[in-house]
Amino acid sequence: KDDITALGDDWSARLQALRPVRFVYKSGYDDGTRTPQFGLIAEEVAESIPELVVRDDQGQVQTVRYHFLPPLLLAEVQRLERERASLTATVTAQAAAIAELRAAIATLVARER
Repeated sequence: KDDITALGDDWSARLQALRPVRFVYKSGYDDGTRTPQFGLIAEEVAESIPELVVRDDQGQVQTVRYHFLPPLLLAEVQRLERERASLTATVTAQAAAIAELRAAIATLVARER
């Protein structure tokens, strides 16, 4: 592998722009069972993450490279976990500060009585 770089947090907005859908293939493109499918609309994916689509010789969007999605989704899960951990630390610190303020208020109220 060449040119290896870590995926940055800038992928988040691009992933969020993807619209998962439920669909049934047009007749002639399936086995006739009209089985519901789940996926993405390739033309929409091309607008947000062009690297995820396959194009034909004329440049027309053909399909989504679904096998490219897991690393992008993993990067997003990792970003969300970092954000969750940071928010948890903030909430913990705020809870401690609130506890100190309550104790200080209780002390002040007790002095006034």
